[in-house]
Amino acid sequence: MGKKYNAKGYLNTCWGDYGHWQPLSVSMPAIMLGAAYSWNCSDNSLRNLEFHLNHYVFKDTSGYTAKAILKLGNAYLKTNIPNGNANAFHLMLLRYKWTIDGFYQTKELNAEGLNAAKEEIDNALQLLEKANPQCKDSDIVLKEVKQAANLAIHSINLGNARLMAEGKSTENIPNEIKTELRQELEPLIDNHRELCIIRNRVGGLEDSAGKLENLLNFYK
Repeated sequence: MGKKYNAKGYLNTCWGDYGHWQPLSVSMPAIMLGAAYSWNCSDNSLRNLEFHLNHYVFKDTSGYTAKAILKLGNAYLKTNIPNGNANAFHLMLLRYKWTIDGFYQTKELNAEGLNAAKEEIDNALQLLEKANPQCKDSDIVLKEVKQAANLAIHSINLGNARLMAEGKSTENIPNEIKTELRQELEPLIDNHRELCIIRNRVGGLEDSAGKLENLLNFYK
């Protein structure tokens, strides 16, 4: 559309509302694609994305780093809920106190879609195990991608637990399942605290981690 109407530029942004839980590595496909669109927009921009990420960003001759990240990036589509300003994973982590049936996206959630998304994430993590990135921050990339994937899996587990609870309420999840969720989320928060300050300012950490800790405390 921009090319058709002679747009003067292409603005790429990375929004981090309500905690900015997404690490930089998972945003690289959008950054790379935005660069391709702004420099020489064509049908090949999206088609060549996986190669460009592996070759220029992750420097992975195995090809698995970008393949895994792109699969993870599309896993939310498997939940098959209406499009909106957030995906199912973020909605579960953010709206844990809110009703599921009272919101146009979450009211369409079902176990089949959540489990399909989890299977997609698991498959992507298997691909990531074969990855061999040689970029300078390769260790950080792998840790960030695994953290994002595991946080998404936690949101799926929370979603499934809510769907089975009375009134689909987090509060009504059985105590033994809340304990499991708490034990799953606690190390993810520790990882988030460790990884976040590698690329981001320390000043935003307490707000970011604090929102996850609010959920953790709600499980107690």
